[in-house]
Amino acid sequence: MFIRRIKLVILFLLMTLPCFSGKEVGDDEKNLEALITWMRAMNGFFNPKLEIRRTNLNDPDSRFGMYAKDNLKVNELIVRVPTSIIISGVEKDAKGPEGQFLECPTIRNLIKELNLMDESLYAPYLRYLRETQPPGDLPSAWSKAGQSLLYRVISDDRSVQVLPPDYPSSWIEDYHEDCGGTDNLLEEFAALLVIQRSWDDLLLPVYDMMSHRNGKWLNTESTRLHEERPVEVWASRDINVGEEICTTYNLCADCEARYETYGTPEILRDYGFVENYPQTWIFHDIEVGFRVDHDQDKSNMGEIKFIEWIGKGEPNEIDISSLVERLNQVIKNKKSALASHDPNIPETEWKVIFQYISAMEAALVAAIDHFSSNTNSCIDGVTCAISLEKYSDLDKYVEIYTDPDYSGYTCDIEKIFEVFDNGQFEMLEEIESQYQDIAFSWNPNNRDTCMDLDSIVQICDSY
Repeated sequence: MFIRRIKLVILFLLMTLPCFSGKEVGDDEKNLEALITWMRAMNGFFNPKLEIRRTNLNDPDSRFGMYAKDNLKVNELIVRVPTSIIISGVEKDAKGPEGQFLECPTIRNLIKELNLMDESLYAPYLRYLRETQPPGDLPSAWSKAGQSLLYRVISDDRSVQVLPPDYPSSWIEDYHEDCGGTDNLLEEFAALLVIQRSWDDLLLPVYDMMSHRNGKWLNTESTRLHEERPVEVWASRDINVGEEICTTYNLCADCEARYETYGTPEILRDYGFVENYPQTWIFHDIEVGFRVDHDQDKSNMGEIKFIEWIGKGEPNEIDISSLVERLNQVIKNKKSALASHDPNIPETEWKVIFQYISAMEAALVAAIDHFSSNTNSCIDGVTCAISLEKYSDLDKYVEIYTDPDYSGYTCDIEKIFEVFDNGQFEMLEEIESQYQDIAFSWNPNNRDTCMDLDSIVQICDSY
């Protein structure tokens, strides 16, 4: 009875609350309109100053995004998701999730609701997921040829993976192993949806339509998502008409350790796209991480600038040498593996791989150049210039060099070498060659060791 009443309310609202503009409304737009209407009927909130539309109005296949169709003030409420429409992995009479690495209970609940479909309380959300979310976005759902190419460009000549992300396409195998799943296509689709769209064990309708982008494009904040109360999103700054509404997948209050452990490679693996700048790159095997962004001061927006080191802080020369090795591998792999487009690889997968490896190359170059230009260091394999500030100016007059005590001692050869005449040094070894005599002696009091050629001291530990 309750579900029937809700469906009647939704039908009424669908006739009275249009959410999308445009002369022609396709099936995807209708599904999205039904989703917003359903959320409002369930006591949710979707700011009337917002619209959900294609990111490219001239491309019917471009992704959907949430946009401001009027100016929004800082702290203005954008979205409120009621707890009644959140899909989680915890039933009302359950004690809690099972604790696997994957959110298996949430996946099982989503599978159950997808099987119910129109009879499910979540039907508008499920229909949106089923009709608008292609199952092949994540590398784990790519073609075998696409997965093979991705692995090739992040591996060395011995087919050993040396570049991130870790486990780039293993989510389906993890689902089978961790959750006891089958190879049923609906089950695998649900597993990938939970990986791609959930916040831990929560699927949040409409909230999950906000795009990810950090930096100046990030314009929202939200309540914590696991407090068993409606999830509210508000403007973190003034948002102008036409701006896309953006959240963050790794710099949020609920992101915990992701701030220093989760970046562009992991976003590709778990969400299926290469994030726009700014980007975070973390090379876990050598514990080096950094952020890069477009250089706003350059006329060519293709230029990338270094922002900051993250994790353990500024690396040393050994760390940078390791980054140089990875950069060389990236350049080599890009030339060998991406020289021509394999027709067995879908165009979308090919483009993502090329975009990803190109972004990694640009990021590594920016980080290495920053280190070289700021530490007076030259790294093997990298052309660099050393600042002369690290050296003394030999043209500058320094009084100490003309001080009688200083210059008198350093130029008094007899005084310097009188230590060899007072019996303190003991002979260690003498060698006579066809050309000269070589002798090694040392002072047992301070372990100072010297070498002389034909009784002329050449070098000592202290000289």
